[in-house]
Amino acid sequence: ASLDLHLNAKVAKEWLGHLNQVDGLTLDQVKNICSGILAAQTPAVRSCSAGKTLTLTELQASEEYMRSAFRKFAPKGTLGPYELRALLMSLDFPDVHCDQFDRYVGEWLMIVGKEEEQPVINVHDFISCINLLVDVCQRHQEALEAEE
Repeated sequence: ASLDLHLNAKVAKEWLGHLNQVDGLTLDQVKNICSGILAAQTPAVRSCSAGKTLTLTELQASEEYMRSAFRKFAPKGTLGPYELRALLMSLDFPDVHCDQFDRYVGEWLMIVGKEEEQPVINVHDFISCINLLVDVCQRHQEALEAEE
């Protein structure tokens, strides 16, 4: 049996870097890693993973998480493409093109009609960007699974 999980290098180093690759993982280590990863997720993600119906409180907590992340990169309320790429990297979304989100952000800006030289991205634009990125990541994963 195989356990094929997508894990970017930063996350792998953070969660697995202290472990010995030769010895593999014990069941207790797997449980500790999984519980740590789940604890780091928003309430909405944890509920979805458990197959539960989302509550309004969980959705509000996830929205606040995204708004808080946005505010860290956009203290004045807006950001540009460079900051958007850095924000997406900080949130550890899969970078399906392996280019620090350069292609994704460029294409997203074209889709939403923000093709000016210095596009301004507000929090609502950011949420729209995230929603499309989730769809892109899901389709990318489905394509990988279809190849197997």
